[in-house]
Amino acid sequence: LGVLGYLAVRQKEKMQNAAVAQVFEDIADCLEIAGENVFKIRAYRRAAEAVATFPEAIEDASEAGTLGEIEGLGAASVAKVNEFLATGRVLELEKLREKYPAGLLELLRVPGLGPKKIAQLYNERAISSVEMLQAAIAKNELKGLSGFGPKTVENISDGIRRLGEMSGQIPLGDAIPAALALKNSLQNTNSDNRVLDIAVEVAGEIRRGCDTISQIVLVAANRNDNAETSDENAPDANDNAQSANARDANMQSANTRDASENDNAREGNAQDTDAQSANINAQIIERFVGLPQVQSVVSRDENGATIRVRPGIEARLEIASRAGFGSALFRATGSDSHLQHAEIRARELGVSVQNCADENAVYRVLDCETIAPELRENRGEWARATQKNLPKLLKISDIKGDLHAHSTWSDGTASVRQMVIAARERGYEYHAITDHSKALAMANGLDAKRLREQAREIAEVQAEFPDIWILRGIECDIMRDGTMDLDDEILHELDWVVASVHSGFKLSQSEQTARMIRAISHPAVDLVGHPTGRIVGRRAPYDVNVSALIEAAREHETALEINASERLDLRDEHAFMAREAGVLLCIDTDAHSTRMLENLHLGITTARRAWCEKRDVLNTKTAAELKLWLDRPQSRHS
Repeated sequence: LGVLGYLAVRQKEKMQNAAVAQVFEDIADCLEIAGENVFKIRAYRRAAEAVATFPEAIEDASEAGTLGEIEGLGAASVAKVNEFLATGRVLELEKLREKYPAGLLELLRVPGLGPKKIAQLYNERAISSVEMLQAAIAKNELKGLSGFGPKTVENISDGIRRLGEMSGQIPLGDAIPAALALKNSLQNTNSDNRVLDIAVEVAGEIRRGCDTISQIVLVAANRNDNAETSDENAPDANDNAQSANARDANMQSANTRDASENDNAREGNAQDTDAQSANINAQIIERFVGLPQVQSVVSRDENGATIRVRPGIEARLEIASRAGFGSALFRATGSDSHLQHAEIRARELGVSVQNCADENAVYRVLDCETIAPELRENRGEWARATQKNLPKLLKISDIKGDLHAHSTWSDGTASVRQMVIAARERGYEYHAITDHSKALAMANGLDAKRLREQAREIAEVQAEFPDIWILRGIECDIMRDGTMDLDDEILHELDWVVASVHSGFKLSQSEQTARMIRAISHPAVDLVGHPTGRIVGRRAPYDVNVSALIEAAREHETALEINASERLDLRDEHAFMAREAGVLLCIDTDAHSTRMLENLHLGITTARRAWCEKRDVLNTKTAAELKLWLDRPQSRHS
């Protein structure tokens, strides 16, 4: 179920793969800044890719002693994997981080600025932070620096501006693995030679599936917290005393003393239990601030702590009681406006939601359906929930195939056969091969001749795997005037055509909109890929009238894409508009490797935030249903 389902699956596994891969990437970045041997740098990049794409938990391979069998891991890399899994740190990376100012690594976040240029800035201009670079540009101090011509400096300046706009905002796809690593590390907490039984859930913007995250939020509780029930079932010593007094008046004084002593004992037990809970909570917080991922502690108190885990990424831990865990998770998840509405409803009903063990209980108290985290933005969900009429939101299992994916024929890293095998392993009924068209020469785009050569390979793979329909497709560039990069003859031969913009981002809104509407109206076009051109955290959308695109898509029965990559394009608000207009959405990964097929959950989350049900998404159709849709009146297939 969107991010929740992804987290639910991943939390059952150890899966430190992402954290280990990041270690290797960080080492490679530091070595490149240091000007180290290029082959050594490439070895660490390969190790990062090998661990990231390894299909099983890297811990299992370590425990089995089979790390050396993973292609891309040498003896030195294996040793570092084992070192990280054992200690949570890698000494070489620690030494490299000590060698350079912290701000130097922060420069890696500037779009368009790679390790080589950062090293040059540091070595030749002593620039070691974003602020210093910005000041140097303002004073024209980069003039004469090799490789930093006017256009390059302009692009870097633009990158700094965009970085500032995104300050404190982490793309969802980056925040999820960071949150999972923190959650898994915290749940494996050891204290006094025993494992603390801690319930930990990811909350906040990640749980709602927001496309950018200002802060990772975790809610934790001690599962053995029995403070809430320690006294409730205790026998009432005063009642016993009164009964004894009725039988024997001479016992009244003694029973009164006993009752008083029992009351004091109960109070003492409660204080002991509270002290024990507070002690365990303090241990949880202490463990959290001491996790290997922590770069610095921002704040801490008896209720939790905030840490910085990477440049620009903060995480907050909130401590809850076991009895009030649901209430705490509810408060830590919902948007401010969603929670304000909950407070108003609670006052109207004269109820309290302060001590609910789970979120379902919170919504029961409020006399409404449980609202999925992705809907908690106060966009009408309360009215639907009180009417018991919330949408049946899309699930990952509803998706029957991926209709936008690349192969080694253009800029993918996996062959047609490898991509199809990966799709079959996901249980898909169909998979589209949509390599780039010739206009994207830098991506080795295909012309008509190569497309027909590719057709033979697709036919061979199709014969090998008859249980999955391989659609012969293309991601065809939309030219500046709205025409297609390939002629109609070859486009009409294909099963599936995705039309996308990869250039001309600075056209005026009227020009960009007219360009895209012309492509939408083309009878060969089935889907418009990443319709606004954005890349979350790196590139703003181009200026286009989305409402006009939606209206054109409705008129011509063309689907619009939710691109489940770092783009998340369409975004949730636009996908909501398209759904309301009756335009079919298509959730694709735009995968350039088999591993990227796993990014589907990001698109599912966006669709859920857009209130999408199964019927609203094209690739929930079975293969037979999709073939019928392709024969729609507006299609070239008709």
